[in-house]
Amino acid sequence: MIGVYRDKLDSCKKELENINSIIKKEPLSDSVKYLTSYAVVLATGCIELVFKEMLFDAVSAGCSDEAKCFLNNQIIESSCNPTVKKINDYLSKMGTDCKKSFSLIEKSNDASRLQSLVNLRNSFALGYQISASISDVIEYFVSGSIILSNLERILFNKKETNEL
Repeated sequence: MIGVYRDKLDSCKKELENINSIIKKEPLSDSVKYLTSYAVVLATGCIELVFKEMLFDAVSAGCSDEAKCFLNNQIIESSCNPTVKKINDYLSKMGTDCKKSFSLIEKSNDASRLQSLVNLRNSFALGYQISASISDVIEYFVSGSIILSNLERILFNKKETNEL
C-alpha cells in the first residue's frame, strides 16, 4: 500500500489499540462507552478519508488545477459513508473496469464488517449508544483496511499482496 495511505491507517489502528488498552485496565469505567464511541468515529473517519484520497489521487493525476479543484470538491470535501456500496457508486462514475473488479468484494465478510462500523457511526450520530465492544470496532476497522488495500490495487493496477 502507498505509504501515505498506510501511514494513516497504521496511525488509526495504533490509536484504536491504545483505546483498547485503556478500556482493558478499567472495563467497568463510565468512560468505556465514550472511548468506544470515539473509536467508532475515529475508525470510520479514517477509512472515509483514505478511501476518498485514493479516489482523488487515481482520477486527478495529470489534471489541470481547475479539474483538481472540482474533483477535490466532489470527492474529498463531500460527506459520505465509506461503505462498499458507496465505493462501487464512485467506481461506476469513473467508467472503468474498476467497478467490475471491485464488485466481488461486496459479498465478502469484510464488506459486512465495514457496513457494521458505518452503522455504528450512524447510530451514534442519531444519539444511540454504541452496542459494540472496542474489539469489534478494531475488527471492523481491519476489515475496512483490507477493503482499502483491494481498492488501491484496483485503482492503481497493482499486483495482489497479502498485507494486513
